[in-house]
Amino acid sequence: MIDSQKQEAAAGSTAYQSKGDLTVNNGATPDQMAEIIGAIAKQLSYFTAEARSIAEDRCQQLRQEILEEMSKPEFSDRSQAFRDPDFQFVLSSALNEFARKGDSDLKKELVSLLLERAKTDSSSRIGLVLNQSIQTTPKLTIEDKSVLVALFVIKSVSITATSVQPIYHRYQTMLSGSVNLLNGGVASFEYLQSIGCININLVADHFPLDDHFHRRYGSLFPKKTIPAPPVPNQNHPLTHDMPASPQEVWEGFLSNVPALRTLSAVWQEAFYRHSAPTAVGKAIAHGILIGQDKIDAPLEVFLS
Repeated sequence: MIDSQKQEAAAGSTAYQSKGDLTVNNGATPDQMAEIIGAIAKQLSYFTAEARSIAEDRCQQLRQEILEEMSKPEFSDRSQAFRDPDFQFVLSSALNEFARKGDSDLKKELVSLLLERAKTDSSSRIGLVLNQSIQTTPKLTIEDKSVLVALFVIKSVSITATSVQPIYHRYQTMLSGSVNLLNGGVASFEYLQSIGCININLVADHFPLDDHFHRRYGSLFPKKTIPAPPVPNQNHPLTHDMPASPQEVWEGFLSNVPALRTLSAVWQEAFYRHSAPTAVGKAIAHGILIGQDKIDAPLEVFLS
């Protein structure tokens, strides 16, 4: 039995017989098409080889960084994760994304997240959050990361200390690399919400910074002694201690933390006051700060 080989050709085209209809436009001769295809293939071959070399070099950089970190005694118990198929999957994702970007900051961030993931069970909530964070981090611009870090530091971090001076220092350390990249635009917020890094609630409390810092750290500020109302038959004037007001606490932070002055200039704009990092956003911001040696609290503190 012979298959039917019906030929149909539209105007301006030539029909070639095969086990089906194959139509080649006459816009270029076969020789011309071969020449065009060969030129494109030559370019693709050249750049593909070059790109492959760059990608392999970047993978080697990330691989070396991971191995160097894993060789440290405090991380030696995390090597078992490399036998886990789920960990291998997110490791592959990290390698692929770094091969595409090759950014040195991204390398630190991915290593921080992978090290955190290596100590976490694959089926745990934190493990799932970290998986998503590793896949999401390469999708962020430096401006997006700066917004995430600022929101995380202000809304998720609470510092414990017996005096306010070390708290000033910690806030300056955590925010100094991010606040200069912040602006009043909404693009980062809309994008971060679209990929699950933040939630925006425009009807929520506007989150005034002076009240926030007063609630967290007001007790560390000295009280003022002021005269009390006079009491009949009392020979000695009475006084009582007045706690520092929200405005006084905030002015103390503004005077001692330059990064907060920069942040406060844009805080009332865009969606800063209305936004809060999700679990994925917290994990990414935490990984950024860990990679910069600016925070040492474990991730589970912020995801519990």
